[in-house]
Amino acid sequence: MRKVVVMKFQSLLLSLFAVLALPAIADETELGKKMDELNDHYKSIRRENDPVKGAISAREAQKLIAACLNEVPAMIGKMPDGAAKENALAIYRQLTGEAYVLLCKIEQAYLAKDVDKAKAIYEELKGIKKDGHDKFIEE
Repeated sequence: MRKVVVMKFQSLLLSLFAVLALPAIADETELGKKMDELNDHYKSIRRENDPVKGAISAREAQKLIAACLNEVPAMIGKMPDGAAKENALAIYRQLTGEAYVLLCKIEQAYLAKDVDKAKAIYEELKGIKKDGHDKFIEE
């Protein structure tokens, strides 16, 4: 039993190391292009004080981030097949899903004409974005 736990822990550490160690060139991939466009919507959300325009930007960002779920970050694509790669993909999909949920909450806040709440939720979204970039993009 102890050996199985140790092996699983080692596999997890290896997964994280592999994800952090491999480079990615985001701008040259479909994912990178979608993320660039998504970034424009993030900027709009951050600056928008008009609830109608803010809701539209959040909705457009939702469409883009949903499309990103079907993409594989370059860093992960270069990994050898196996548990580490599957784990990295699962983490990527989780972070992407969390960002989608936050974008839905931002849209709801704008629809309720609560711009301050939308901006507060945006701050959470920035954290998810940073976490994803830290894990899957070599700066």
